[in-house]
Amino acid sequence: MKKSVFLLLTLCLNIPVFGQTILTDEVNSKGERTIATSMDIARDFKDKEVFSVGLSALQVDDLEQLFLCIKVTSLEPYTIKAGAVLLIKSTNNEVLTLNAFTDYDASVREVHNVNNYVFSDYSTIAMYPITKEQIASLSRGVIKIRQETFGGTHDKEYKKDKMGILIQKDYELLTSALKKKKNIYDGF
Repeated sequence: MKKSVFLLLTLCLNIPVFGQTILTDEVNSKGERTIATSMDIARDFKDKEVFSVGLSALQVDDLEQLFLCIKVTSLEPYTIKAGAVLLIKSTNNEVLTLNAFTDYDASVREVHNVNNYVFSDYSTIAMYPITKEQIASLSRGVIKIRQETFGGTHDKEYKKDKMGILIQKDYELLTSALKKKKNIYDGF
């Protein structure tokens, strides 16, 4: 029974989620607004390192900075230094190079207990500044991704696009949210 539940959980994690949502949309007293979408898994069943993707935005007055958020769940600890490279190849073989916004640390183990099956992994969400044009390119499809870490790289090659469609849906959510003006007094 325990193996069946664990197998079902594993299968569920393999299915792409098309129910992306805005996780946070907050404004501080200086008028700085942060918006972030959910992190959605883009994986194959046999992946040892699982990539998840999301988008976020920082809006100050009329200026917007968009970020591609990449989470890699790994069996080994890793760190990412500011400026580290993220390479993404789109389905039209265009290679985009993005750089990590700051340092990120995935050296603390997360322990999971699913029906008394205990396992652990390491992860962090790294943010990479990205333009609207780059998002449009990735929305057409992603076939390969490589994330530079302090000790090596995380690599994933997709036979079918699993990441581009998630980026496209997240971008639609972000642009819709950004069209609505918001301040710290909203909802008070």
